[in-house]
Formats: sequence, structure tokens, C-alpha cells
Amino acid sequence: MAAKSWGALLLHQTSMKFHSELKYFVMISSVVQLVGNSGQASYCAANRYLSSLGYFRRSRGLPATVFCPGIIRDTGYASTQKGLLEYWERKGMESLTAVDLLKGLSVILLSGVAEIGISGHFRVHDYISNSNLSGLLNTYTRSGIDGVSSIEIGFSSSTKIDAKEDEIDIKQMNPDDAKLLILQSLCCLISERLSSDISPESSPSSVGVDSLMATELSGMIQRKFSVPFSSVELINANMTIRELSVLIYKRIVAKDILGGQKNDDKDEGDTSWKAWYIMDEKVTSPDIQLICFPPIGGGPSVYAWWQYKLSKQNIQLIMAQLPGWEGRHLEKPLQNLNEIALKLTDYLSPQLIPGKFVLFGHSIGGLIAFEVAHLLKDRGLPPAHIIISSWYAPTLGYPNAGELEKAPSILRQMEQNIRNNIRLTDDKAMRLSFLDNELLGKPELMRRLIPCFLVSSKICQKYRNTHNTKLQCGMTVLGAKSDHFVPPTLLDAWQLEIETNHPFKKIVVSGGHMSIMSAKKKVLKGILNALRKAFFV
Repeated sequence: MAAKSWGALLLHQTSMKFHSELKYFVMISSVVQLVGNSGQASYCAANRYLSSLGYFRRSRGLPATVFCPGIIRDTGYASTQKGLLEYWERKGMESLTAVDLLKGLSVILLSGVAEIGISGHFRVHDYISNSNLSGLLNTYTRSGIDGVSSIEIGFSSSTKIDAKEDEIDIKQMNPDDAKLLILQSLCCLISERLSSDISPESSPSSVGVDSLMATELSGMIQRKFSVPFSSVELINANMTIRELSVLIYKRIVAKDILGGQKNDDKDEGDTSWKAWYIMDEKVTSPDIQLICFPPIGGGPSVYAWWQYKLSKQNIQLIMAQLPGWEGRHLEKPLQNLNEIALKLTDYLSPQLIPGKFVLFGHSIGGLIAFEVAHLLKDRGLPPAHIIISSWYAPTLGYPNAGELEKAPSILRQMEQNIRNNIRLTDDKAMRLSFLDNELLGKPELMRRLIPCFLVSSKICQKYRNTHNTKLQCGMTVLGAKSDHFVPPTLLDAWQLEIETNHPFKKIVVSGGHMSIMSAKKKVLKGILNALRKAFFV
């Protein structure tokens, strides 16, 4: 205890004595300071001292960052102690590599965050139930309905996660009182992190909320109110804090919509569609709207980099985000393609400009775009054009039927390998043609995507093209030369899905199945050319 706390104090005093002009003053704490661990009271106390010293320095206008890393699996004490990594994993906290932590530290230093912990996948409720500190933790946790607990983060009285209890209170309150309660809670969360008062009429980004802080806050909002809420929405400069609080309220009272039940009580000001789509609202009178559906498990980050180039040409980018996928990973993925397409269509239709929108989808996002296009056509809103990237024509079967049958067992084995710290790239027998080495080399990302891949395999097994009519628009298909999952030859039959009097074009770029990332400039160029031809620009 003394070495860590006294050493930090000596560094602080020395830097003050010699008037050192420091850019950074970093103290390495531990994630156990935030969550506790049996038998480490002194260690936790020493790390808590670092936290106090950090806030003391900041109160004096001095730089200070307290970094609380989790378990490191490839170097240091935990990696040399037999069974220690497995012990922590059983408790509910998984490990990271030293490189992952150093990358995280670099982002933290640039962001100016005072104190933050980073760990591998942290199963909070498992940690509580498996911890020998259950008596102490129970002081700071209480069971809600459905076994959901309330936890005071870092044993602090100021920040609570009261998801289910708050939800019940809000639904029983007068709407104006409920919105005020949410607004006060949101302002409190943001103010605590900025250490300053804020105006409800300001946008979070205008008062200093950056992308890293937005990620933290969005997670707290999702847990507190049990509704989907993405970090992208928090840094949307067009949304004030008051408007965000109204959005949260509407998602709470309309939760049956997001949960898969129909609700017809939508009003004209309903913003619940923003849980399903991220729209570039800076383009207010677009010449073209481009609606993008992501590959399995993906979300807005796949297409977000297009926004700048598209907005320069007055093209409005609208990016879909699905339950269980990126941006809404706390929710369960929808299991049925018809339900996915119907939900996306319901929320998209009111935002469309007739005759000016184009649908785009990569991989299974292409199939989703195709199904949405048919639903829109049936509602009298046919797209002006549709672009399908790296997905086989619906009249064809799955490219590798044998692989499709084996996919669930392979994916579950991959989950087990990740838990056992076995590199996915080492087992050549455990391969699926739509997964490349780059993705397999990212176990934390794979851990999040595997549930989506399992759902995707079920969707592909059940899917049948039952449309009796053809789309009344032109179509562009994109393929990649080295795509072993969907070779370019499987794209030609897409031409059968549109009326013969509409144009069809096939574009092939370099790269594999995820060419949208590896050859992204060429893919975007092909899309822009397709848009110009579709609208004769």
C-alpha cells in the first residue's frame, strides 16, 4: 500500500518543487479499485489514494490521469500465475492484451478524461454473484424486477444504475413530470463528468462531451432507463439535452415497439425512429438520400466516413442500426428477417423523400435492403435505385450449404476458444468463408459479433424468395475478386429481380468479402457513379 500511494505523492511533490511543466501526469491504478476484490483491501485503498490525488491535482489546474486497467493476459503478474486468468474469467472479468490497454491509454490521454477503467468483457452480475465480497457488494446493490440489480459505481453515492425501478416510476408519472425527471437525470450525468453546470438547451457536444465520454454516457443511459441509446446520438450537434430527454421518455413508453410489439400511438413528433437510423440532419434539403444497411453485427461506423464526401454533394446519409448489432448491442438480435425488414420499413418510411432515395446494403445488409425495397414498393414508395454489395441473388441457394449447417457449432466453438484464450486464427478447421483473418484476429470484436452470426445463419437457413413481382427501379451490384464467400459470378442473377426496362450494372473491385473496408474508396466511387447515373447528375 505504502509503495504505490507514497510513491505517487513523492512524484507529485517533486514535480511541484521543481515547477515541472508536465503535459501528462499518469497514475496506474487498477480496475479492482472500481469494483473491489476479496483479500485486496490494502491494494484497493492504495489505488483509491491515487484517485484522490488525481482529483486533487485537477482541482489545482494540474494535469492528472488515473488509469485503471483490468487483467492483462500476455505480460505481467497475472500472466505468470497459473490459473489466475481463469479465476478472474470465472468471476466475470475477462482479460485484455497489453497492446489493447496501451491503445486505450493513448485515447484517454487525448480525451482529457480524469479517471477511467478498462477491462475485457465484464459480466457485472456474474461478478457480483461470484464475488466473496457479496456481503459488501449487497450493500451497494439491490435486486430489481427480473433480477436486474442496482449498482453504485465505484461505491459512490452519486452515480446509480436504477434501470427497472426508474422505468416503472416514469411510466406511472405524468408525462411532463417524467420528462423533467429524465432531463434532470441527464443533466446531472453530463454535469458530473464535465464538472460544470450545463444548459438543457445546449447539445452535449457543444458543452464538451466528446466521443469517448459519449460512449460512457450512452452505456449509463441504456442501463439506467433500459432503452437503446447510442453514443452517436449524444454527439449529434442538432439534438439539445432537452430533446434527448424527450427521446428517452418516448422510448420508455413505446418500449413495446422496440421489443417487437406493434403500437399505433405514434404522433407527428415521434423520434423513436432514431433508435433504428442515424441520419445526417445537417443536409436539410438533399438531392438524394442514401439509406445504408450494414453487414451482420455492424452499424453506422461502417458507413460514417462517407458522410463528409456525400454531404458535399448534397446527399443525405441515413444509416440503419438494428437490435443486438453495433450501437444497440445491449438488446437481443431479432431472429426473423421479415420482422427486421418490417421494423426498418416502418421507421424509415416517414423520413423518405419520394423519388429521391436509394437503398444500399453490404453482405446480408444487401438482402435486408432488397426486402425493405419490396415493402416500400408495396406502400407506393419505390426506391429510385438499389445497390447490393457482396450478397448472392435470392433465386440462388446459400453459396456453401454444408458450411451453413456447420456454422452454429463452429461459432459456439469459437466462443469457447475465446474464453480459453485460444487464437481463432490457429485452428484452420474452424473457419467460415465469410470471416477473414483480420476479423478472427480480434477476439473482443468476435465475442460481440458471434451472437449476430448465429442469428444470421438461422435467417439464411429459413429464407425463401417469395416475391411474385419485380422491383421497379435500376440496380447496381458490387462484388470483390477474392470474395470466397460470394464470388462475383453469384451476383448476375440479381438482374432477374428488377423490371427489364430498368438498368442493371455489375461492378467488381479488388479485395475479399469485406471489400467495403479493404477497398472502401473504390466501393464509394462505384456507389457515387451509380447515383449519378440513376439521377442523371
